[in-house]
Amino acid sequence: MQTQLSKRLKQIKDNYNSVAELEDLYYKVAHDYGMLSDEMIKSIQETQSKKKGLKQKEFKSMAEFEREFELSEEYLILKSCKYQLKAYERIMSGLKVRIESLKAQINGNY
Repeated sequence: MQTQLSKRLKQIKDNYNSVAELEDLYYKVAHDYGMLSDEMIKSIQETQSKKKGLKQKEFKSMAEFEREFELSEEYLILKSCKYQLKAYERIMSGLKVRIESLKAQINGNY
């Protein structure tokens, strides 16, 4: 299964020298970032619910509570969202630099 992130990276690679395509991809990546941000908000809410449920159980230590929480699906989804958002930020930054570089080449400023 191909992730949205790997799909975007392949599209960028395939269109590395096309300003128009890269600009289009930049907006698509920004859209993906926004959708993932929405997902993260939902994930944070679910994580809070999971923590409340775990707090009702009796644990011998805080470490035991944390270990149980970190094994939960809610925690893994939240962690995944954080890593994906960071990746999208870096992709957008690199994509912007590449677009500006291509524009400079076209205008003869490079």
